[in-house]
Amino acid sequence: MNDVISTTELLALREQISALDNEGMELLKKRLSLSGQVGRLKQKDNTKIIDPAREKAVIQKAQDHFDFSMRHKVESIMSTIMRISRENQYEILIEKDSDWQTGKEIREAGKRIPKPKSVSFLGTPGSYSYLTAAKIFPESTLIPAPTFDETCRKVTDGECDLAVMPLENTTAGTVNDVMDLLTTSPVYIIKAFSVPIRHNLLLLTGCDIGKVKTVISHPQALAQCSKFIKKMGWTPLAVENTSLAAGLLIEKNDPSFCAIASREAALRNGLYVSDEDICDTACNQTRFVMISRKLVISGKADRISIAFRLSHQAGSLAFTLNLFAERGLNLTRIQSRPVPDRPWEYSFWVDLEAKRGDMDAILALYQLSKELPFIKLMGWYEETTIL
Repeated sequence: MNDVISTTELLALREQISALDNEGMELLKKRLSLSGQVGRLKQKDNTKIIDPAREKAVIQKAQDHFDFSMRHKVESIMSTIMRISRENQYEILIEKDSDWQTGKEIREAGKRIPKPKSVSFLGTPGSYSYLTAAKIFPESTLIPAPTFDETCRKVTDGECDLAVMPLENTTAGTVNDVMDLLTTSPVYIIKAFSVPIRHNLLLLTGCDIGKVKTVISHPQALAQCSKFIKKMGWTPLAVENTSLAAGLLIEKNDPSFCAIASREAALRNGLYVSDEDICDTACNQTRFVMISRKLVISGKADRISIAFRLSHQAGSLAFTLNLFAERGLNLTRIQSRPVPDRPWEYSFWVDLEAKRGDMDAILALYQLSKELPFIKLMGWYEETTIL
């Protein structure tokens, strides 16, 4: 009998809650309608949609209806409602906002990756960037560059049509210099490639590995083979790229030095491959990106990369990440980088999954462009694997 009464009381309470929910939904509809009208007025006056002072006042007024123990819960509820209202306003305003710079870039983007006459890459023939570029563009002229800056500059100055650059590695992580360079340069990522990297230990012909004391290579290669280097007890010496390391080994002509580079670099420099596949992991891959002066969004594009900075206010990162979640967008990567000359300020690089023309992705970019101090579309592109 008690169970029957308990169930009856539970159903009655749930019916009351459902009735309140229905009332709440009707009120939310009215609020969204009014907020849409506010958005149109702000558009006419060229006023920002987000008004932190106004939102703070609304939250405080709502909190006054509850005791202190409910303040944080009320703040969360009201913040969510106002965030939904802003999203509603942006969905209305984007249709007539022809001045939105990122939207203009997307509308004017090419749909096919051009066949380049020339492609820049880091290092000399035999570097991993060279080998990747040669596989992707076997008919193009490949132009070497000594640094990442120079590799990118050849594209921005029009000397080369495209460039191939390493962005991150499964073992050693992000190539920070490339990330920072792409964030600040007028270029776009138009395609990405995941490439297996197999490092080899190179010696001067006829030399004894037991006499080696120093190993030369790019910092990323040294990091990817750190366990092997530590086991051998060698001192690492960082240089600008792996193919340069092979060339320096020849120049030094010192049996106490060895290099880590590709088999191609060994062949081109007449070096002996002492050990193969010396990476710390069996699955060592580098993500290379193809960069261009012009944005290209192919029909197979499935990833967006953006860089942005946040405003100085509590919860700004959480708000930004929630925006992606509410739009149903899956983040595949997020990384922070310090902002030069601004101590303790950081920019963020985010990758998210989205097919070409995904309206939720476009709306998210639109809202962020209106609310963040800086945002850059790094690219909307396809990512594939090269074996």
